[in-house]
Amino acid sequence: MKRFLKNNICLFTVVFCSLALEGYGLALTAQGYAPQEGVGGRIALAALSLREGIFPWNMETENEMMVMEEAEPDPLPETAWDDKSDVFAEAEAILAKEELTEASETAAEDAVAETAAENAEQAGTELAETPVEVTDPRFQTVTDDYFSDAVFIGDSRIVGVCEYAGMKNATFYAKTSMTIYKMLESRVETTRDVRTVQEGLKKNHFRKVYLMVGLNELGVGNTEYFINAYRNVVQEIQRMQPDALIYIQGIMHVSGRLDRKKDSVFNNDAINRKNEALAALAEEMGAVYLDVNEAYDDENGDLPASYTADDVHLKANHYDLWHEFYLTHAVEVPETTGESGE
Repeated sequence: MKRFLKNNICLFTVVFCSLALEGYGLALTAQGYAPQEGVGGRIALAALSLREGIFPWNMETENEMMVMEEAEPDPLPETAWDDKSDVFAEAEAILAKEELTEASETAAEDAVAETAAENAEQAGTELAETPVEVTDPRFQTVTDDYFSDAVFIGDSRIVGVCEYAGMKNATFYAKTSMTIYKMLESRVETTRDVRTVQEGLKKNHFRKVYLMVGLNELGVGNTEYFINAYRNVVQEIQRMQPDALIYIQGIMHVSGRLDRKKDSVFNNDAINRKNEALAALAEEMGAVYLDVNEAYDDENGDLPASYTADDVHLKANHYDLWHEFYLTHAVEVPETTGESGE
């Protein structure tokens, strides 16, 4: 028996570790974390969570639980409505007044619109369509020279931009599977000039810093946990690159097929919630928010199936749209005489 155990110690070690990870994966799932897909999904979730510093004492609940709590307040008990107390009567009166006011305003707007239409028809003209709302009036169109002092930091999607978008003037510090939790320590795959993102930001001076991560963080921690980590990274980049304008990019959507797949961690509802939080963070930190989904989304708000081979990443011949999006969504960087923080 001893000889058997000695000869198979590696096997028993693997089995023990797998059982331990499976147990921790069950605990994470009970807290609302979404397991990874496929066989061993809970083991993969546990390993990823431990790598990102999520332990029992700092465990967070998953996005959906938080959103459900915030989205719909607990319904009042039926007895409260049966009582018809003064509080509810007053509330009903206020609601009725608001509905009457809203109806009056709508009627007035309709009357104005109808009058304008009649006047335009009499003058032999047609009413113009409502122009598309500009998301940020600061945006302007630039040439590729704009990116000569820019660095793009992100995960595999930014690796794709580096390889296929034709942006030869820019610097890329990107790595497959990069997350916000390990961004600065991540080993760069897109250039041999530096080893890590942090080394590159200390060594070089940039006027624009583009950030894009978040896909690999889906299912790990809730939105608040994600944004807190993102905020810390932005603050550190601002310290190292005080002259730089920071662009915080929203997470690109996945295909409709993956989005609607049962139990999929990668779904567009979760991405949209994180993107809303990223837009708020950009405003808080004095950064610029960019949402490349404006250039790619189909009528359902999904990444078109014809643009992707794996439901997540773009095919090589569709990165030109991303390049064009960058060219038409640039913000002028104020002149400054400051130097890097290091």
